[in-house]
Formats: sequence, structure tokens, C-alpha cells
Amino acid sequence: MQLKGPIVTKIHKLMIVLVLNLCLITGTLAVPPSVAVDIAPLHSLVSQVMGHLGEPNLLIPARVSPHQHILKPSEASALERAEIVFWISESLTPWLGRALNNVAGSAEVVEMLKIKGTQVYALRTGALFEAHAHEYAHTHEHAHHQGEHESIDPHAWLAPANAIAWMGMLAEELAELDPENAETYRANAKAGKADI
Repeated sequence: MQLKGPIVTKIHKLMIVLVLNLCLITGTLAVPPSVAVDIAPLHSLVSQVMGHLGEPNLLIPARVSPHQHILKPSEASALERAEIVFWISESLTPWLGRALNNVAGSAEVVEMLKIKGTQVYALRTGALFEAHAHEYAHTHEHAHHQGEHESIDPHAWLAPANAIAWMGMLAEELAELDPENAETYRANAKAGKADI
């Protein structure tokens, strides 16, 4: 027995409307931004802030020196898809600045050494760093005004105070791109700060 008539047509139309509404509703659910991160230590911080919402793309594998890395096609693709890129600085990855301009043209780019409150240190050399009076912390503002990025140690993630400061900033940057998940980012950053 086959059903026909105006009632069946109305049921089909109603079903179509319901399916379309369901598609629209699920389409408006918050999707976290596509995130790219240059090095593994920073990737760890961003991962903590993003939590279960998503996984940032790591551009430079942990076992590779960031100073002279050449992007693989998969890494360049992740950079191209990124809505936001977090990187330490040109002093750590001098080649990445060009890639950011050429490949990640529309992405927001956040250079971590330029974040307000980041503690930077003078570049140390030698086996024991030959650090006499030069082994003191400078704020980023001092270093920036001096224009001496070459004399700054780019390994700023090693300072726990920087990791704590960065987690709050990461949460705010992600919240700006993804307001529907803002509270999750902030809560994850707060928990991450407590762990440090």
C-alpha cells in the first residue's frame, strides 16, 4: 500500500524543513579556530588552553632544530589554513617570518617575545654562558627600544613566569576568535597556570 495525497506531501515538506533546520543549528555550533604553533614547548601551552576543543598544528617537530627548519608540504598546508599563528620570534626561527608573509597571509600572527610582560634575557654564549653582570632579566619593552633582537635569548619559554603570562594571553587571543568557547579557553588557561 502506497500513501499518496496532500497529507503525504505536507509530511515530506515538514521533514525537509526539519532536516534543514537541524543542519542550520548544527552549523552554528562553535568551531575552534585553526591554530598553528612554531615549536613544541609553545604547542604544549596552546594545547592546554585549547583543551578538548581542538589541537593546534605544530610546524616544527620537536626533534628538529627550529633555527634552520624547512617546512614540509604538510606543515606549509597547516600554516596556510591557520586563522592564528603563535611563534616565539624571528630570533628563534629567522626563516619563519617570510613563510608567515607568503603562506599565512590572512592569519593573525602573534610573536610571543613581543607579548607585554614577557621576560627576556640577554643572549648567553660560551660553555658556562660567560654570564657575569649580563645575566639579568630585561623586560621586552627595554629590549624592543634597544632594537637588539640579536642580543636577546629567544628561549623565553624556559621561564615559568613567561609560560604563566602567555597562557592568559593565549586564552584571550583564542576567545577573541572564538567567543562561544571563550570561557573554556579562560578556564583551561587558569588551570594551566595553577599547574605551573
